[in-house]
Amino acid sequence: MEITPVTFKLTESDIAKYRRQISVFPLEKEHSILNELHGKLKDLVAKEDISTFIIQLVEDVDRMFSLLTSRSDLDEKSRRMILFALNYFVKEKDEIPDAIDLLGFLDDAVVVRWVMDELLNIHPEYTE
Repeated sequence: MEITPVTFKLTESDIAKYRRQISVFPLEKEHSILNELHGKLKDLVAKEDISTFIIQLVEDVDRMFSLLTSRSDLDEKSRRMILFALNYFVKEKDEIPDAIDLLGFLDDAVVVRWVMDELLNIHPEYTE
């Protein structure tokens, strides 16, 4: 029996909602988000059974953190996008609450990956 991989994508309605939220995301939340980030990542990678989507999520979050903290040329829109994605990741209660073991991180992975893709479309130089 073949197993068909499942791909999760945001709906156009979700994308429109998240774009609105990004456009007004408060930049002053950066410090509190970054303070929560380390603990959240530590808890996530400490789990026994780490799925491929979790590994991708951790890599995306790490890349966003690096962009946020190391690029002096990061424009306001990109900063808002990254902070929105990192905030979505650190929040316990989002579309699928993180308390639902690994499934709770599925929406985080989709949202963070979407923001990463959007960011790289706008700034291909961020792949370096």
